[in-house]
Amino acid sequence: MNYLCECRDLETFVAPIVDNNGAPLVAIVNTTRISSHIVRSIEMPLRVIINATIDSKFDDKLKEDIVSSKVLGKVNNKFDALQQKMDEHIGDNRNKITEVNQDIATLRKEMQELKNLAKTVNDMNTRVALSACASHTTVSPPTTLKFLDIKTSEGITNQHLTSFKSSGVFVCEVPGLYHISVVVMSNTNSAYVD
Repeated sequence: MNYLCECRDLETFVAPIVDNNGAPLVAIVNTTRISSHIVRSIEMPLRVIINATIDSKFDDKLKEDIVSSKVLGKVNNKFDALQQKMDEHIGDNRNKITEVNQDIATLRKEMQELKNLAKTVNDMNTRVALSACASHTTVSPPTTLKFLDIKTSEGITNQHLTSFKSSGVFVCEVPGLYHISVVVMSNTNSAYVD
C-alpha cells in the first residue's frame, strides 16, 4: 500500500499513517522548527564541502595554469631563441650567397680576360712564313707578278696559297706584323715594282 505526502505549505505537511488493522489515519505535523533545524544542521557541512571543492578545483586550475604558463614560457623562450638562430643563419647565408655571387662574377670576368689573353698569346705564337719564287719570264706593265714556285709555307691555308699562286695577291689571315721583300731583276733602266 503506497501513500503520498501532501504538502500544503512549507511549514506543514500531511503524512499518511496506518493503524494496526491497516486502516488509514491522517496526521498533521508542524515542521517549522524541524526544517530550519535540518537546514542549519546540513548547511554548514555542505558549505564546507562546497568551499573545499571550489578551493581544490581553484588550486588545481591555478597550479595547472602556473605549470602551463611556465611550460608555455619555456616553449616561447625556446621558440624565440630558435627564431633568432634561424634569422642569424639566414642572414649569414644571405651574406655568403652575396659573396659567392660576387666571387662568381669576378671569376667570370677573369675567365674572359684569360680567354682573351690566351687568344692573344696564341695569335702571337702563330707563325706565318712564306717564300716563293716567280717563274723566269719577262713581264711587261701592267702585269701582276705571280709566284708559282712556293718554297716555304707555314701558317697559311691551302685556299690562300692557291689564291696567291693564281692571282699573285697575298692575303693576311693572321693579324700581325709582316716583312715582305721582293727581289726583281731588270735589264731596263728605270724599272720599278708597285
